[in-house]
Amino acid sequence: MHNSIWLKLYEEATSLVKTEPLLASYVYACILNHNSMGSALSFLLANKLSDEVMPAIAVRELFDAAYTNAPDMIVNAVHDMQAVFADSPVPQRLSVNPGSSAGALPVEKQQKGISVVHAKSQL
Repeated sequence: MHNSIWLKLYEEATSLVKTEPLLASYVYACILNHNSMGSALSFLLANKLSDEVMPAIAVRELFDAAYTNAPDMIVNAVHDMQAVFADSPVPQRLSVNPGSSAGALPVEKQQKGISVVHAKSQL
């Protein structure tokens, strides 16, 4: 089930780099350079939580180990994303948010050509 969400996210990211070439580097770093939802999540969260004391690579290793030991964490993240979709009748797509610091994986609504961030966690 989470693979279908990952495939949809990956497809949308691929399409996004074709239509928004200025975002290509960001989209590749956050999504297209990864082979799974867990990899993308660990990258994004590590960059969000890292600082001078705890570099992103160290935080990412913690997330990767956690996902290996408890793969349900990824399934739960996907369930959260699906819950956001279920709450709204507006056509939606998964997307990256280039305006967020160090990347996030928010769910965006697409309504009349305007992208509105629907859910963005502040860790």
